[in-house]
Amino acid sequence: TIHVDGNPIPFEADETLLVTMLRAGIAPTDRGPLCCGGDCAHCLASVDGISYVRTCQVKTKKGHVVQRDHLSGYPPITTPPDDTQSVSALNKHTDVVVIGQGQSGRAAAQEVEQAGKSVITLDVEDGQEAVGIYAGPLVVARTDNGMWHIHVRDEIIVATGASEIAPVVPGSHLLGVYTARGAERLSESGISLGNLIAVGAPPQGIAHTHVSGALVRFEGDERVSAVVVRGADGTVTTHMCDSVCVGLGLQPRDALYRMGKDLPVRIVGDAATDATVPVCPTEGTVCPCANVSVADLD
Repeated sequence: TIHVDGNPIPFEADETLLVTMLRAGIAPTDRGPLCCGGDCAHCLASVDGISYVRTCQVKTKKGHVVQRDHLSGYPPITTPPDDTQSVSALNKHTDVVVIGQGQSGRAAAQEVEQAGKSVITLDVEDGQEAVGIYAGPLVVARTDNGMWHIHVRDEIIVATGASEIAPVVPGSHLLGVYTARGAERLSESGISLGNLIAVGAPPQGIAHTHVSGALVRFEGDERVSAVVVRGADGTVTTHMCDSVCVGLGLQPRDALYRMGKDLPVRIVGDAATDATVPVCPTEGTVCPCANVSVADLD
């Protein structure tokens, strides 16, 4: 078991903290939409005394202590004791670094190996998160075993993929709103989404009702209970649901590539695609946290 807010809950092998909590009916925060890909802020929790942990990126381990500090605002930032040991930094040397081990990243690494070059691969799901590319070229990564300083002889390949664009309409902060990929990941983990309405690009491999049109708003109290959509002919319809997934397009995760643009850095896969720019809303609240409406921006 692990403990969430002092309560023991069971977990299954090889699942994330987010899935463990959702399986027990516990949401990490009181907001959506969930992307389950490390891009949104709605799975944050304090884990073993460390705040701002993305629970969808951490595998559940026996004895984890989770506090949902983000439910009541900003979590505490702990001050380490004076006798805290320094974090180790390990220097590594290689011909090529591949950041990201999705389909394009694995293909790039295989291509490098076939060319007879040495390669180091990094992937956040393996506990290795690249945090910067610097002159050298040098890749700095945070790992479960300390920091890595990777000195690169030939090139750095960025294969970090793309994040999904989150909906920005009234009610988009409600629980039960997911991105399309987020819904897929939760369903694959055995989380029931109930009566699922899909707007935009639909999810794959999940039972759902697909609705065409532009999002108007989500309705519900703390959790979504309906989604309102405007069709191409202007007709507005309301669809009752247990959950909603939204496929609005992709935003490339190209920050590392842009950070090292004057260095031998190459970008591949979805990270190299053009961003999909959604249509701006014309009414309603666009920032629930600050209660900012479109009218306030005029």
